[in-house]
Amino acid sequence: MEKKTYLVTHIIIMVILLRGILMVSQTFAETDMTPPDIHNRMYGENSSKAIIVAGGGQPSGTYRNRLWESTRTCADYAYGALLHQGYTGDDILYLTPNTENDGNADRTVTHENMSYAIRDWAKNADADLLLYLTGHGGNGSFRLNDREMLRAEELDAWLDELQKTMSGRLIFIYDACQSGTFLPLMTPPLGKKRIVISSTADEPARFLPMGRRAGGLSFSFQFWAHIYYGGKLNDAFFFAKDMMERFQTALLDADGNGVGNEHSDKKLANDILIAKKNPSVEHSFFKIQIKP
Repeated sequence: MEKKTYLVTHIIIMVILLRGILMVSQTFAETDMTPPDIHNRMYGENSSKAIIVAGGGQPSGTYRNRLWESTRTCADYAYGALLHQGYTGDDILYLTPNTENDGNADRTVTHENMSYAIRDWAKNADADLLLYLTGHGGNGSFRLNDREMLRAEELDAWLDELQKTMSGRLIFIYDACQSGTFLPLMTPPLGKKRIVISSTADEPARFLPMGRRAGGLSFSFQFWAHIYYGGKLNDAFFFAKDMMERFQTALLDADGNGVGNEHSDKKLANDILIAKKNPSVEHSFFKIQIKP
């Protein structure tokens, strides 16, 4: 399938205030944005791959999914950020509810296609793999569509099977309600590297509008905005976590023990880039502070 070029032209960060004063100053993000040495980046091999899944199902007939526009916004932004960081359309498998209306989509979101993505398509990624899921979630579950769910235990078994033959690192990013309930169930096989990021602990995930952009104020959008501009994984996580801290608690498990936000997790995630090239910083972020 021919891929369309997806461009992200700018970042606008807004906060819906419940109380307090919003102070905005145009400056660089509070992180070292100097392009790192090529040997320190995460993705340097051409065989590295990424899987993006826009779950939940598109509203149709009697099925209602009020989160769909936000889900699509965040998944599309992730796709654009990966392209900007050196991936090609062939490096990314994009699962959405409707492939006919999305020129970047490869397959629909079904249990069968999820199994194919991880157990067949990704097994040729002998370097690294990124898996990003967004949409509706529950306690240890992810809604694929209006009829099918994916349990954390089954996903973990697929990833364990994949990592037994995969030489590189696996990064799993999950943005949905109660996404943090996946952490203790997603520990990697012995001797393998797996980083698990959830947008919440055991609580709802917020996808709030940003101007006319559905889901612009969400963990996903803020995370991928940082990645788009060359931010390190650790910095992108804490940037998005801090942006959403009034609503939810994002978790990062980098040492594979199923517990998030420990000192060792931050240390292990530092200096990792989701990129296939040296990123260049061309724009500035908006530094936002909220004073009560």
